[in-house]
Amino acid sequence: MITERCRSGRTGRSRKPLYARAYRGFESLPLRHIISMQSPDCIEMIRRSGGLDSNPSVRPIRRERIGTAAGRPGRANYRDVVCNPSRNVVESIPDNNLTLWLTSMFRLMKYFFLVSCIAFLVACQQPATGPEPITLSGYTMGTSYTVKINAAIDDDTASEIHTALENELHDINAGMSTYLDDSELSRINQAPAGEWLPLSQPIYDVLLAAFQVNRQSLGYFDVTVGPLVNLWGFGPVRKNPGIPDDNDIAAAMKSVGMDKLLLDTNKTLLKKTLQETYIDLSGIAKGYAVDSLGRILLDRYNLSGFMVEIGGEITARGVNTEGLPWQIGVEKPVSEGRVVDSIVSLDNRSLASSGNYRNYFESGGKRFSHTIDPATGRPVTHNLAAVTVIHQQCMLADAWATALLAAGPDIGVQLANLHKLLAQFTVLEDGKYLHIYSRAYREFLQEK
Repeated sequence: MITERCRSGRTGRSRKPLYARAYRGFESLPLRHIISMQSPDCIEMIRRSGGLDSNPSVRPIRRERIGTAAGRPGRANYRDVVCNPSRNVVESIPDNNLTLWLTSMFRLMKYFFLVSCIAFLVACQQPATGPEPITLSGYTMGTSYTVKINAAIDDDTASEIHTALENELHDINAGMSTYLDDSELSRINQAPAGEWLPLSQPIYDVLLAAFQVNRQSLGYFDVTVGPLVNLWGFGPVRKNPGIPDDNDIAAAMKSVGMDKLLLDTNKTLLKKTLQETYIDLSGIAKGYAVDSLGRILLDRYNLSGFMVEIGGEITARGVNTEGLPWQIGVEKPVSEGRVVDSIVSLDNRSLASSGNYRNYFESGGKRFSHTIDPATGRPVTHNLAAVTVIHQQCMLADAWATALLAAGPDIGVQLANLHKLLAQFTVLEDGKYLHIYSRAYREFLQEK
């Protein structure tokens, strides 16, 4: 039982427990090394076995300050004192250097053990970090691109990778650009109707995906809207935008529709049924290029942690330098500046966005966007400002973002739910931006 005797001479039960610790291997140490003083006004006493009277060698002790250590300002010297309860006197206790050293070492071991445990716990809570990412960048398809690689590679390897990516982008642009008169796509657009045209593998892959999304989106994704895009002033040859004449719209509509194209999937051939049919792959080509660069990094260079971005279309694999999935900012659909609306964690997936908030013109107090509804031949008029789609393939994410933006919030959400797409719709209502999510996207958010 532990009691305290105060200067007044009264004894009573302590408010706080006092601990007498007998450590294994230290049982032979004098008692003064295993009893602690809790209050300078009280003397601690421990009754062991039959008590102090039956074991007079066990006495309560405390440490008493006796002065300042020589040459060490602020550091004090102490002595151990014992109280004899029967005589109420304090006696000095001779010091024992060995026991003092052992006690000090034990306390030091406890301190370092505690510090090590704290450091271990903190390290477990921190995300793994790796080398600084290798960043490669440049320009392609009328926009910029950025590639970040989370791997320890030397400068020569980084330069080799950059050259390989540049060559791939050059080949894709040379095949799919409508700005280059000698591109493969331009030659297709200039070719006469009724002639089977051989296709390179990249063009064939993109057209095959375009036919798939066109069918599944009820025609809202259509790579033949080029004449209408040009007519409204948003094409490769920019002109002062304005509202075209109804007769001009009707004339352009005659050559629009993917039913004007025939694709031979056995021989990778394409035939146009109308000379005027014009193909524009801008709604899917950047996504294809992102996938293509990702395949080079993964297959040719065996890299598992990277992020590829071309004009806002993104694919990400593995983790970033913090050991986390790549964190991608989705922009708020505002024309003034760039504001992050939300952060998406991409883990072996791709993301593409399409919006009406930058490429538009105004006439008669109305805004006309660059997104053309293939069914009407006119810019869309709904309140859908932007769409973001997450998919395994960036090419399909790119195409579906374009299709859902043309479809609008009502039909777009139904299409996304029908095809289990991860899609976020941002609508403008009463001057405020609101989000609408597909069912698959809501589940995706819950998983995060």
